Amino acid sequence: MADRNAENLGHSALNAFLYAEAGTDFNGSTVTMLSVLARMDKDPWEEAGRLARMPKTALPENLARLIGRTPLSSVSSADARARAARLVLLLPGPAGALQSPGIVAVDITTRQSYGPLILIFCALALGTSMSLLFTQQQAGSITAMTHQSPKQATPPSPQLSR
Repeated sequence: MADRNAENLGHSALNAFLYAEAGTDFNGSTVTMLSVLARMDKDPWEEAGRLARMPKTALPENLARLIGRTPLSSVSSADARARAARLVLLLPGPAGALQSPGIVAVDITTRQSYGPLILIFCALALGTSMSLLFTQQQAGSITAMTHQSPKQATPPSPQLSR
């Protein structure tokens, strides 16, 4: 299998297709297209990419053959064709757009990381609020000092000596 960047695999436009249900195994477990391709000793992402580039007229029949060759519990050729017709809709089209409405693909190459910008924004917000707080405290103590009236001096009371 080809060496892959694990971070990119989680955001592949092929994931809707690869993680879609292809059938059930003899033990009743759900089998995805990723599992079907891996069981055939094929790189799932390479094979899904090859299928996505295939002419759309030949794709359903090729996909039905792939599904029919896997040891899924009782898959008839008609059932394999019906599953293939459903799965074809999950493959990205020539321009990278999925053909099934309502399914969104994320392209990792155009995704930007906003983490550093958010960190800078938070630091600026914290610095500004601390600066305002410190300025208000200083202004409050200066105001308090200027508004105090001088204490009126009271003359000492005379003490009587005995």
